[in-house]
Parts: sequence; structure tokens; C-alpha cells
Amino acid sequence: MVLDKRRPIRSSRTAARRAWPRVPVASGLAILLLLGGCSSDPQTQPTPDTKLPSFIAKQSEKKTEQQDVAAFYVKYNEIMKSCMKEQGFDYLSYVPTTDKKIALGLSDQQFAEQYGYGISTLIDFLAPGSQRMDPNFKKMQGLDKAARQSFGKQFNKCQQKVQDEIGPPPSGGAIKMNDAEQKSMDGVQAKTNADPRVKQALATRAACLEKNGFTAGEDLTQPIATAAEKYVLKFENEASTMEAAGRTSDKLKIEDVLSGEELAELKKIQKREIAMAVETSPCQSEYDKVYKEVFDAQLQKLLRGEK
Repeated sequence: MVLDKRRPIRSSRTAARRAWPRVPVASGLAILLLLGGCSSDPQTQPTPDTKLPSFIAKQSEKKTEQQDVAAFYVKYNEIMKSCMKEQGFDYLSYVPTTDKKIALGLSDQQFAEQYGYGISTLIDFLAPGSQRMDPNFKKMQGLDKAARQSFGKQFNKCQQKVQDEIGPPPSGGAIKMNDAEQKSMDGVQAKTNADPRVKQALATRAACLEKNGFTAGEDLTQPIATAAEKYVLKFENEASTMEAAGRTSDKLKIEDVLSGEELAELKKIQKREIAMAVETSPCQSEYDKVYKEVFDAQLQKLLRGEK
């Protein structure tokens, strides 16, 4: 679960209630926060643990680019193919679209200006070289019950092997940790939350948002997601139908699925989403930058065995 320290906001500029949306954090930070779980108790102290997964020790401050994601999935598929073959299963390479902003090579502000938060604006988006559906899922559906169970068991085992060897995708991903590892990472997160720099960044973020007419209130991404949901589902249902019929849906576009009236309504939702993202993105980006910097420093202290 990604920790979201953003405080919802209400409008001081209009009668309607507006809110700071709970949007995903920057990709590099997303990895760390996913590792950190959901604890935010500032009294929790990190427990030095040099047995944390090796990829955590290799955590880099380098900005993640699409080529890093592509390189990860080359290794991912190599490990999966070899591991699945141990039990006699053929594994088909699969590359999902993991982070739209990274795939498009845009800054936070550029992404906000063009796509808002990517909720209603990129329903049909696929990163170059990625696939909409995992071909192994369809392959597994064609097996009998016993074979499906065996396939699933080995698949999970192989996914754990991927995590142990190369960690989650550089664009972010959840991982499994034991209790000791989780406690250590919870402590890092708690100390980060209590750090004066993070607290100041949070206050600066709040001031920035208030300057743009936002104050503490409700989550606004949910209304956007709710408004776009029927169009998302219609698109996904069509993609699933195509795949079930043996046709790839990778080139399917939202214009191929929605009527002219539906497209016009979707464009209104997209316009509202982009306008909101343009107002809030600069405030959030600075906070994310500080949070990641402090989290990285606390993580390195933990890995060195420092309290």
C-alpha cells in the first residue's frame, strides 16, 4: 500500500467543495513507500537489519526512465521463463505498462498539462513494447483444473524468485517482506514522516495549495474516476472480448469503442481533470522531492546499521 501523506482540501474560492486529489507519488518514491507499508507512527524506531532484500541496498537516486523499465522486464521474463520451465511450463513474455508518466518521458508539470493525473485521459494507453493482456493468463485458462493449480503455484514461486533476484519494477511495485523487514521499513517511514524537512515541505505544500484556492477537504480524484468509470469499463470489456476471440487488443483505441456522444462527455471529464492537475502538480512535486530525499537518507542509515 502506498503511503499517502497528502491532506485532502476544500475550496476557499468557490461554493462547491474541491479537494486535493490523492494521486500516485513519483515513481522512485512509490517503490520506497510500497516497501514501507502503511505505518506512520513517529515513535516507531527502525531496527537495524542487514538482511533486508539485496535490491533495497541497491536503491538508486537515479531518475527512472523507460529504458530502465524495459531492461527490468527483459530480466523479469528471462527469470520467469527459466523458472516455469523447471516444472515443464512454457512461459510467454509479458511487458505491462507500469507507469504512464515514465513511459511518456514527461516531467510532472508536462504530464499534468497534457494528461492531468492520467485517470480519464489515458484509458487506452500502452507504453511502447508493452501488452494490454498477460498471454499467460489466457494460456492458464486453457488448462484443466489440476494443471491450472500447478501452473499457478509455480507462477507464484517464480514471481518470488524475481523479487529475490531483481526486486520490483523500477517504476514501482509491491513486494513481500517478513515481519522483521516490514518493521525495519516501517521505522524508516515513521522517521521520515517526523523529519523537520518533511514537516516543512508539508506546510509549504499546504500554503501552495491554499494559494491556488485549495484547503483541507475531500478527495477529488474519486469523482473523476467515478465519472469516467463507465467508459473505462466499456473499453476494458471490448478489449477482453477481443482477446477471448483470439485477437490482440493492443491497438484498440477509445475512439473505436465509444460513441460520439460518449466521447464528447469524456472530453469534458478530461478537461476538468487536466485543469485540476495543472493547479496542484507544482505543489505536490516539491513535497515528493523532499520526501524521497529524506526517505533515501533514512534508508541508507538503516542499511548501515545506524539507529
